[in-house]
Amino acid sequence: MSAQPQVKELIGYSFLTGFANDHVFDARELITLDALAGSNGRVDEAEILALRALLDRLEEQDLAMSVRLEIDQFRETNNI
Repeated sequence: MSAQPQVKELIGYSFLTGFANDHVFDARELITLDALAGSNGRVDEAEILALRALLDRLEEQDLAMSVRLEIDQFRETNNI
């Protein structure tokens, strides 16, 4: 499976579920992004770039502290 479809899925999912529906990003949405990115067994460079761009769009005031901490851990684990 190529990385390109996974990047499209990451972007599509994040905007439809994470940004468009309620403008609040939650832990469940982060878990789904993690599963999409890791579906081929690793997070490749194209996925890292897409995830970095998506996560950079999140503003702290839109996040619960627990979600912010999970995002920080997700970034660290995946070198994002």
